Amino acid sequence: MTDKEKYQDLLKGKENPKVRARGEVGSPQNSLRFQLYKAAFDRIEDGIRNENFFEVISIADSLITDRIQALVQFLRREEPEHYVHSSIGLALEVLQVEVKNRNIDLGDEFKTLRKRLNEWVPERNIAAHGFVTITRRNLDQDLDHRLEHLKNTAVAGAELARITTNITTKILRKQHTKS
Repeated sequence: MTDKEKYQDLLKGKENPKVRARGEVGSPQNSLRFQLYKAAFDRIEDGIRNENFFEVISIADSLITDRIQALVQFLRREEPEHYVHSSIGLALEVLQVEVKNRNIDLGDEFKTLRKRLNEWVPERNIAAHGFVTITRRNLDQDLDHRLEHLKNTAVAGAELARITTNITTKILRKQHTKS
């Protein structure tokens, strides 16, 4: 099975309710997206300051995923079907498939970012999904260790959300001028 076939069932018509609303200049979705992004970054700042690290991780994940999906959506702009909203890990996989199939180079800056995101996702999973889970592997990780991991993951996620937003915006602007 090829990568393209592997993700085929995630493709739906543009009007499917699970497909990200495409950004269009002056559109209601762009106005709403601007408001939501501003609120998200404000909440991230407040969350770090107030030690609401689970919230920071969740919002950072949402921002990063949306930016990755925006790139994928732009690459598929002429296609009748788009990918449904998914997790950050799956969004990164789908982006890689689309970049490879279209022979597009998103640049070294994005390659470095993608590597950092792929390193962050498992840490996010541990923090968000395994905070209270005790296994033989993490039996020695006491509360203080887990709280420190949670904080570090939140701070890294906040930074990655900002970097992802900046880099993807730069890529999208560059791609728009080419098309």
